[in-house]
Order: sequence, then C-alpha cells, then structure tokens
Amino acid sequence: MSVSICTDCLARLRISKSPVGVNSLTKTHVSAFHSSPAQYKSPLLKKKVLDPNKSVVMRKTTGVRLKKNVRVKPNIAPVGERRTARKRIVLSNTNALEVNGMETLSTESMGQDGSLGKVMALPGELLDQLRDCQAFKTTQNWNMFRRPATMIRAETLDIAKNVEEVDKRQGKNVKYLVTGEKGSGKSILTLQAMSMAFMKQWVVLNIPEGMTCPIYWLFDLPEH
Repeated sequence: MSVSICTDCLARLRISKSPVGVNSLTKTHVSAFHSSPAQYKSPLLKKKVLDPNKSVVMRKTTGVRLKKNVRVKPNIAPVGERRTARKRIVLSNTNALEVNGMETLSTESMGQDGSLGKVMALPGELLDQLRDCQAFKTTQNWNMFRRPATMIRAETLDIAKNVEEVDKRQGKNVKYLVTGEKGSGKSILTLQAMSMAFMKQWVVLNIPEGMTCPIYWLFDLPEH
C-alpha cells in the first residue's frame, strides 16, 4: 500500500502534547475591553441624582428622615403676671370635706368665754374686704379647706373684749404690740382683729408686709 504523504512532510509535523481541538474547546477567550449589563439589579438601590448646582453625583435618599430635636424656649410670663400668680390667694376648695356643725364668727360669739378653743368660719360678706386689705397670706394654706375658718384663742378673746369696750365707750383707745416667732400666729391674730372691726362697721387701716412688729390701734370714729 502506497503512502499518500511523504516521510519528509511527516517529519516536519510538530506533535503537540494535547490532542488536537482540546485547546480550543477548554480555553475561553476574554477580550481586554468589554462591558456587560448588570443582571437582577436590586430595586432597593438608591438612584443617583445629578445636582445642577454641583458637579458631584449625589444619591437620592428614599429613607426616613429624622428631624433634629429643636429646643423650644418656654414662654416666660411678664413680671406683673408672675407676681400676681405668686401672690394669688385661694380661699376655698370644693374638693375638701365640709365640717358639719361649724359655727360662724359673729359679734355675739366673738367675745364669749365659751368660744375659747373653737374653730369658727369667717363670714362670707367679709372675705372681699379682708382680701382688699391683704389680710390673707400665701403661707396660711387657705386652699386646703372648704371655707376659711380660724380658731379662737385667749388673745382673740382679749381683743374681742377690748373691741366691745371701745364700741361702748367712745373716745377710748387701745394699743396692742404683737410680737412672736415666725409661724406663731401674728397674722392670724391680725386677721381676727380686722374681722371684728369690719363687723362693727369700723374703718380699718392695714399696712401689709411691715418691716417692724405690727402695732394696732382700736378706736371708734365719730359719726359725723
């Protein structure tokens, strides 16, 4: 059988280590410059927005924006309103229980010895007059009771008896110098004396918040 190719041609052939066609099937040809679109891109990604005023590409925010805690300055009331609120006197409390059988202070009961140690309510018609004279104080806790009341002490009976004597004997003057420690009841005694004077239809001159010890004069003015 004759050989269709000569031996010289066979000698020039270079036999590769791998079989023919294997190299072309296993190797992948990748180009130096290529671009491939992103597949299955997440829809939650932020979109890029170009700001016309800036050349930098900014991302558009789609999340929740939290506002900064801005400190709000409280509205401070004027000086006059603050002073009024500080010195406001409340004389009744509708939530407090009513004391049954409590007597009301009157001209007949204020000088009797049997009234010693009793708690008597102030007449309602005198509250406005006592408030105008600033007889009530903010430290007396009137807002804790149903109606303002006071206890009759021995000093109260002495003042009541002197009031009766001045009322009967015109021209007689009685002077009192009230001294004592803080919280001993000087203002309450003044309140009781002013209540008695108002019930006798007397003129009351009061100087509240005096720097010295309170001095009181009880006198009866002539009718003319």
